[in-house]
Amino acid sequence: MSKYGAKIFWVISLILTFILMGYLWFFFLPQFEGKVEYQSMRIIVLFVILMLIAAAGAQIVLLRRPSRPEEFGN
Repeated sequence: MSKYGAKIFWVISLILTFILMGYLWFFFLPQFEGKVEYQSMRIIVLFVILMLIAAAGAQIVLLRRPSRPEEFGN
C-alpha cells in the first residue's frame, strides 16, 4: 500500500464529519424554527456538534500520526 493510502480514509472521514455538522446546523435545526421544540432541539444539536468536533479532533490526531508499516502487513 502506498505511503498515503491509509490516510485518505481519515481525510474522507473528516470531510464527512464536517458535512454532517453543517447539515445539522443549517438544514436540520431550521426545520424546528418557530416551534415549541426549537430550544430543546437546539441544545441537542449543539451537544451532537460538540461530540462531532471531538471526533474531528481525534481524526486530525490520527491523520497526523506517522503510519507504521506493520499495521498494513508489510
